[in-house]
Amino acid sequence: MEVFLPINPLRRRWAVHLRNHRKLLVIDGALAMTGGMNVGDEYSGARRHARDLPWRDTLLVLEGPAAAALAEVFAEDWCFATSTEEMLEIPAPSPSDSGSLVAVLPSGPDQEANANRLAYFAGITLAVSRCWITSPYFIPDGPTNRALVTAALRGVDVRILLPAKNDVLLMAPAARSYYSVLVRAGARIFEYQPAMLHAKQMVVDGRWCLVGSANVDIRSFWLNFEISALVFDPAFARTVEEQFEKDLGESREITAEILAGRGFWAALGEGVARLMSPLL
Repeated sequence: MEVFLPINPLRRRWAVHLRNHRKLLVIDGALAMTGGMNVGDEYSGARRHARDLPWRDTLLVLEGPAAAALAEVFAEDWCFATSTEEMLEIPAPSPSDSGSLVAVLPSGPDQEANANRLAYFAGITLAVSRCWITSPYFIPDGPTNRALVTAALRGVDVRILLPAKNDVLLMAPAARSYYSVLVRAGARIFEYQPAMLHAKQMVVDGRWCLVGSANVDIRSFWLNFEISALVFDPAFARTVEEQFEKDLGESREITAEILAGRGFWAALGEGVARLMSPLL
């Protein structure tokens, strides 16, 4: 076990605001898992208190060369954390004629151009018919927010699925401060009711999708080390869409009428939370 950038000034490599947010499990270099799930009681379905919400998350299982690519990311992180140049041995499975086309997408503050931020931006701007996004933490940077507004204005079916209740205190009101502009442009926003929604995914035009650890927020786009998988497969994209539609069935759509009916104090709280959003 090793710690990645611990909050410890006595260590040679340490940081307060940078963290490894990747979720990776690699087995024999041939099977790997990634997505939004951490290792914790809430992810197992256990609830410490009756008032705690259950968690709803997404985990992607990969085999073949994509699993090996995830193993390489783990090996690089391990070398960094342990300050060693000794790379772990990773098998090199041969590509098969069946299965999906997958691109593993690591990103972090060590990149001049953040790969996950650009993947979200590209998906939104290239969408022709629909772009459906699920994210537990929603604080889009300027370009991403403008891309969402522009896509909705040009007739793309933009849907954004977020949790109704959030485990981070100021995250929900900060996210809601973005709703009005998006809804006026024609985007549809839904809040998932029965659980703390923690999945991070995007599906574009029913053709390809992004599943991983990166949220649509400033921290994931600029500060965190993240990992996602781009899957180019209409059949799998349809599976992701079906899960999205199922989640919508347990969600409340936030309409223009609902936004117009919010009180002064709610709007004020959202504004204050938005001012603090770069720190969340």
